[in-house]
Amino acid sequence: MKKNGRWILTSIIAASMALPFTPSPAKAAAGVKIMLPTYAVNVDGKKIDNIHLAYPLINYNGVTYFPLTWNVGAGLGLGISWSPDTGLSVQSHNTKQNELSMEAGPTNTQASYTAQIAPFPVTIDGQTISNETATYPLLTFRDVTYFPMTWEFTVNRFGWKTSWDDRTGYSIFTQQQSLVWDRLIYDDASFLYAAATYNGGNRIVKIPKDFQGVPELLNDEEAAKVRQLAYPSPELNTAKQTERKGDKLYGGGAELLDVKAHTEKHTALYGPGISDVQYDEHVVKMNNGGTVFNLALRAPLASMTIADPDTHTYFVKNGKSFEIQAFDKTIQGTENAEGGIWLWSYAPTTQKSGNPIGSSGSIGKVLWIDNEGNTRLWNDTLKAEQLRVLKADKHALIVEAYRLTSPVTEPSAATQGYFRLQSDGSYEKLADYSNRHGYADRQGNLYELSGPNQIKNLTKNLSRQWKDSELASGQK
Repeated sequence: MKKNGRWILTSIIAASMALPFTPSPAKAAAGVKIMLPTYAVNVDGKKIDNIHLAYPLINYNGVTYFPLTWNVGAGLGLGISWSPDTGLSVQSHNTKQNELSMEAGPTNTQASYTAQIAPFPVTIDGQTISNETATYPLLTFRDVTYFPMTWEFTVNRFGWKTSWDDRTGYSIFTQQQSLVWDRLIYDDASFLYAAATYNGGNRIVKIPKDFQGVPELLNDEEAAKVRQLAYPSPELNTAKQTERKGDKLYGGGAELLDVKAHTEKHTALYGPGISDVQYDEHVVKMNNGGTVFNLALRAPLASMTIADPDTHTYFVKNGKSFEIQAFDKTIQGTENAEGGIWLWSYAPTTQKSGNPIGSSGSIGKVLWIDNEGNTRLWNDTLKAEQLRVLKADKHALIVEAYRLTSPVTEPSAATQGYFRLQSDGSYEKLADYSNRHGYADRQGNLYELSGPNQIKNLTKNLSRQWKDSELASGQK
């Protein structure tokens, strides 16, 4: 990597092919100093064990080089040909691509080595490369051609993706990504279904749960059925179950909100002299006769583009009510269980500005209320900033704990991971969180889309990545 005011990732994939080329004395090549990379290098999610390779990755002029052996060329999806007359030819977007495999060899222990500038002609996708004047010329090392590809080659010409991270090093993704999986949205007994884009359009891809075979793009009719199952239309009940009497709102025969006192306290949101509120309500009946009222007040002077509604949640039973101040979010989902009920709110993927009163922007919260109205906010129990519910039944919830904020000077201490929550307050951690949008299927297995065309079963510790050439057979 080179430093130019900040770290700039110059993505050079040195892809090389074992060429039995020995220059004649008349064309003796100049020697140059090369080094082994001191950073990790990953290709399509696989870390390269550079110490034990016959033809290791090298670094020249701050750029990474790969050996262009036959195996490496096939693993990168590059077509390679050689002729004594025309030299080396490289073709990108080769339809046949194997899993990357590199030849093992003795331990590479030296800090630096000597390579030669390759004297033979080279063409890439038909374009001749002037190796004599190139800043990053082709090299030969251990009788193998080493081929440097800058950002111009890896990204602009080959269409690959590259990234640099201080912890994981330099990563290359060779997939062409005409098909991009976004997130898992549904499953049945045998398949997972992911929202995807294909050639710019929104599609659904069907992925076998056993990771065998090839994922398949659904046609429009099939995709519409899956979307309907994944996002069922809510049951609409526009009739208000709360009523206003004088200056107060009532629900279930109990007083919920003193409207006049509320608007007078928050004149910046309602204006002076206003004693009326507009609101949406969500009413949840509990098995024991209790009722939860969730009121989202629409303050006329608040910016709804940057804040949640001013939301209040109440537990009502036997004509008595109290406000659950810890749950100041609009209810997204509920699940009745023995002894009480689960409530949860929408869990965002990006952080937004907070509401000047009550809530502080969208936050995924999970609340347990028992039959007597005792509550447990699971964000506090887990010390989790955000909780997203992945699976709910009468026995337990499976949630994803994650954070969207982090202090500038030090990492946040907020809990992250996947957890199973029980109504009695016990819980267990199921898997670590790796900054991916998780999914729990109907059997309770956890999955993550972990990279280009790649999926992990976290529960069974299985992973599979498909090459674009493999996926082509499943595209409609």
